[in-house]
Amino acid sequence: MSDRPKTATRGTAKTDKTRRVTVGRRFTKVRAIEHPVDGYGLMVEPDRAMYATREEMRARSIRILEAAGIPVSELLERSPYGSLVRDYVWNSLDHPSDSELGLAARIVELCNHLDGYEELGYPASQIISTALHLGRLDALAKVYRITDETTAPALRKGGEARRKYTDEDRERWAARWHELRAVNGRMSFSAAAARIVADFGYGRGAERTIREHLATLQK
Repeated sequence: MSDRPKTATRGTAKTDKTRRVTVGRRFTKVRAIEHPVDGYGLMVEPDRAMYATREEMRARSIRILEAAGIPVSELLERSPYGSLVRDYVWNSLDHPSDSELGLAARIVELCNHLDGYEELGYPASQIISTALHLGRLDALAKVYRITDETTAPALRKGGEARRKYTDEDRERWAARWHELRAVNGRMSFSAAAARIVADFGYGRGAERTIREHLATLQK
């Protein structure tokens, strides 16, 4: 018997073909398959492809971290289970545990720990507990992403349009740029600008201005 969540409505409606529909509200919205089931009418089954696997959670989180200039590969070489990645983001860079980067680092750590628990034969109770924790963190990260993609850009755009940057702002950007380059000498201007925006609480509208200023520092 399938353990996939299903919702059904009794009735006599029949369709000849299945069709894809969208179900759920803002933060739970997923694609689903609607098809007729004898005795029930129409059955809606959320598409399993819409649920992130462990590998997908890990890969997405690593992309987020690397886009911010964090040397994930180097840190994982030194600490394969991901604890050094989390420590570096939370403690060395002082990102809150529930920030975008803080969550990404913790998700990488939990994914790698789960790999280790399974390989070493840890008790099922610990594996299940860790997996549930991972799922909650990934759901929280999704909520933040959706919020950032919808509400926040409009608010930031208006604020940045009215903002005038000073020489003091540019000095702060330059100082942070040199700090970031000391950690990762291959960091691009774009990645550094995105990181500075996050560190100083600017809106994304500031990225271009910061990126262009950082480029002048190399001339």
